[in-house]
Amino acid sequence: MFNNRSPGLFNNYIFCVGWSTVFSYLQQASMFLVLLLSICRAISIVSPFYEVKKRAVIGSFFVFVALFMGYQMCLLAAQKAVGMEYFYSSRAAYCLYTLSKTPWDFIDEALTTLPMGVIPLIITLSFLLSVINLRQQGASMGSHSATNTHLKAAVTMTMFTALFLACNIPVFLFYLLYIIEMIGYVYPGPIFSNTFMLFYGWTLCEVFFMVVNATLNPILYYHRMTGYREWSERTWRQMRCQIL
Repeated sequence: MFNNRSPGLFNNYIFCVGWSTVFSYLQQASMFLVLLLSICRAISIVSPFYEVKKRAVIGSFFVFVALFMGYQMCLLAAQKAVGMEYFYSSRAAYCLYTLSKTPWDFIDEALTTLPMGVIPLIITLSFLLSVINLRQQGASMGSHSATNTHLKAAVTMTMFTALFLACNIPVFLFYLLYIIEMIGYVYPGPIFSNTFMLFYGWTLCEVFFMVVNATLNPILYYHRMTGYREWSERTWRQMRCQIL
């Protein structure tokens, strides 16, 4: 964006394909992990005596990875049949792909946009459920240290979920506008013909908010997790000693 939107490295086809795949994976994986975290935390707050199975959580993530990679490999294998093409978009300032054959273009749009809407909605519901129960527990709990520790951990996880929602609700709303646009008009239509939406909307939606979320997470770790804070300070002191 700072070099008049020239493609640079995105002009290389292999880099373009790799960047698009990796970035899409990171975006969707971060959403799925927060979904797992939010649901597990809501379950433990609502039902403290229910034990969430670690294997089930890890297995769910591996299923997600397998489905994502399987879908990407299927697209690449059937590249000509579905009319798949990777290209650099000067409007968005990053690489993406498009499918030109019907109905694969509609199916791909649905598989891409639905998780962006459904996952934040589920996380929002679990977040609200967690907040309501935390308020009730905070009002009724005593000074027992174990209870305080459990409550502090629950509050920390709820804060991570709140941060995720703050960064991803704009993404959800953006995709909602995109779906409305695709149903009623031919893209870019009246909504995305706006200069800001056309040249900055996708960059903010696909890149900026994701990077902000990833940047703020370690800061929240540092302030809320004693072990992480001590490890960070110890590592920083060791690095300074090695440099000096």
